[in-house]
Amino acid sequence: FSKPVIVAATKGDLKAAKNAEEEASRLGFPSVVAISGREGGNINELYMALENCAPGTEVDSVETSDKAPISIAFVGRPNVGKSSLVNALLGEERVLTGEMAGLTRDAIRCRWEHNGTAYQLVDTAGLRKKAGVVDDLEKAAVGDTVQAITLAQICILVVDASRKIEKQDLAIGHLVAREGRGIVVAANKWDLVKASDRKEVLEELRHQMNHGMSQCGDVPIVTLSALKGRDLPSLLEAIGSTYTKWQRRIPTAKLNQWLGEALQRHPEPVVAGRRVKIRYVTQVKSRPPTFTLFLQRPLELPDSYIRYLENSLRQVFDLEGVPLRVQMKKQVNPYADKD
Repeated sequence: FSKPVIVAATKGDLKAAKNAEEEASRLGFPSVVAISGREGGNINELYMALENCAPGTEVDSVETSDKAPISIAFVGRPNVGKSSLVNALLGEERVLTGEMAGLTRDAIRCRWEHNGTAYQLVDTAGLRKKAGVVDDLEKAAVGDTVQAITLAQICILVVDASRKIEKQDLAIGHLVAREGRGIVVAANKWDLVKASDRKEVLEELRHQMNHGMSQCGDVPIVTLSALKGRDLPSLLEAIGSTYTKWQRRIPTAKLNQWLGEALQRHPEPVVAGRRVKIRYVTQVKSRPPTFTLFLQRPLELPDSYIRYLENSLRQVFDLEGVPLRVQMKKQVNPYADKD
């Protein structure tokens, strides 16, 4: 009947569905959207696809937070104060806390509303180094935590500000970035840091995070005390800002204006005597922001130049603190000889 068709690839929040859009596109339909009914993922992208199929028809876009709570996972090493921070936000002792590390074994989910916004706070088990995880119970807890990160929209990486940052803190941050989640660093136990040392401690923390998690740019860091309930509004402000960036959509016209200016500042490199020409760019999805560069020789574009474009994208469009996806696609010449 010549009706427009939109392919909705559901359960897009699951790890096995990472390539859902690409696989579904093989069906031959021009419009494919990977969505998550349970988590509300990419619902606005589905509305945009509907608008494109029915021009002139007004379709009210729905913010995900109106239909589903913002899912926030609290992650980090054992005994850094994840459970205490969840309790501080809830205003009650909802999850078990104590000085003994490893009290939290399962991911505990709590619904919470604040200033008209619904949240799902997920308290997770602490992640130790892989070599230290030996018993089956802890292995199951680690698996539950990883799943919570995969299903979350924003992850709060809780670190102990009274101690030096460890490689494991950065490893957990890398895991969050690899899963494409927005990230905020909560420097807990700030009350234990001497007032005279706080400036130096914060500068060192920023330095380590910026170098250890460069794939997310300038990650927001909030200093707080979960035990004393200090500076929690700053954490909520950082969550809101990161969530907005994480689901941001940038018009194609603005992206290509940015691309022209970026290429003018630093032209594409010359490889094997020929310049690698980038034709245009478009955003293919959000949550996290994902962009496709179209060029004739995508495999020849150096990683260093891709990083330059990623850093420029962050600065121009205020995407600091969220992982970006920049992918290359070969531009097909429609006038090429097809014989």
